[in-house]
Amino acid sequence: MKCSSNRYSFIYLTGALVFFSVLTARAESTWIEDERESGCIRYKGKRQTNLLPIKVICTWEISARALHSVLSKPEDFEHCFSRVKVSNRISTAGQLDVYRRVFQVHDASPLRDRGLYLDYRLSQRDERWRLSFQLVLPPQATPLDDNLIPVKQNYGYWEVKETDLGTQVTMESFYDPGGSVPNFLVRWFVGSGVQKMMDELKECALLRLP
Repeated sequence: MKCSSNRYSFIYLTGALVFFSVLTARAESTWIEDERESGCIRYKGKRQTNLLPIKVICTWEISARALHSVLSKPEDFEHCFSRVKVSNRISTAGQLDVYRRVFQVHDASPLRDRGLYLDYRLSQRDERWRLSFQLVLPPQATPLDDNLIPVKQNYGYWEVKETDLGTQVTMESFYDPGGSVPNFLVRWFVGSGVQKMMDELKECALLRLP
């Protein structure tokens, strides 16, 4: 799954810049507050066919630096999030490796695991730090193993910023797992599944504190 970082050319960097510049505009959705739990607010968005809108905002008494140390290395997500079974960095590009291509396998139990390649981009503006991500589509993506179902679409971002109430973490994602997914699993994922992911992020960040 791994290859040298010089495999990706200037075309890859240019394409990433173009995509991420329009990502926010493309990901617009109407969000309605759904539920509050463990310092987090989950939102419902309008579902478009199989594209699942996910948004959660958490405010915790934990340093932004600790959260940044977790989210800035998506190649290590398998050690933090139980749903991510594999997360291997394929390449890096740009100053300070702000662009990263990562291969992931997502646990979709009791269904077949999902496989995907994601392009990540690190950015910072004022007091906000953001990790944007976008699914890599063929022909740029290497074909997956036969035992994996390819994710059809996935894009969004993680954002961390300091506030007067604590550090605010936002995760917004639009996700189409591909294949056939029962509605009860969809409901679980946008509910307790998302909350579990945020709880795991907080636990991982706490372990990074000095």
